[in-house]
Amino acid sequence: MKFNIKKIFISGFIILNLSCVLLSNRLPFPKIFSQNKIEYKKENSSSYYLTYFKWLVQNYAYYAGLNNQWIMFGRQSRFNWWYTIKAKYNNGEQIVLPLPRQSKRTFVQKFFIDFKEVKFHNNIYESQKSLWAYARYLCEKYPQNKDHKIVSILYQLNWQNIIPREEASRLGRYLDPNIYNQPPREISCHQECPYE
Repeated sequence: MKFNIKKIFISGFIILNLSCVLLSNRLPFPKIFSQNKIEYKKENSSSYYLTYFKWLVQNYAYYAGLNNQWIMFGRQSRFNWWYTIKAKYNNGEQIVLPLPRQSKRTFVQKFFIDFKEVKFHNNIYESQKSLWAYARYLCEKYPQNKDHKIVSILYQLNWQNIIPREEASRLGRYLDPNIYNQPPREISCHQECPYE
């Protein structure tokens, strides 16, 4: 019986990726081994190797982008939100930055690339440190406008309420026409990170 190495490799790759997706989306279950018992001792070697294997799979899933949670059957959000990100320059002018989701995009960019931006904004939404780090990146990317130097980045959170299902069916739309926003959050381009 002849083994085809290429087929074995492809099958293994598919099994690994499907396993990562299933592990990332499994329901929570009690830990088999408590974390404080994992030591580098012979009696706990199985516990250590199981935890190490889990860590390897989680890292692979993270770097391959397979660890996203599927929420298609979850409860619907109550609102649709997005950021408007502006740069403030030393003449007081505030300019909306030409970033994905807030500038003109091609069909391919809008429908096949920009979904990553939504995930990125979702990841930085609750992390002060991530908001600060992204602001610093934007300060370096857009350091000046004409002769004016950048001072800070402004994050403005906007949202539209999602109409309940019965009302949406009656009205023929799912979004409330009113757009609400919070006062912009300003992050200085010259301040050291306060979240370390």
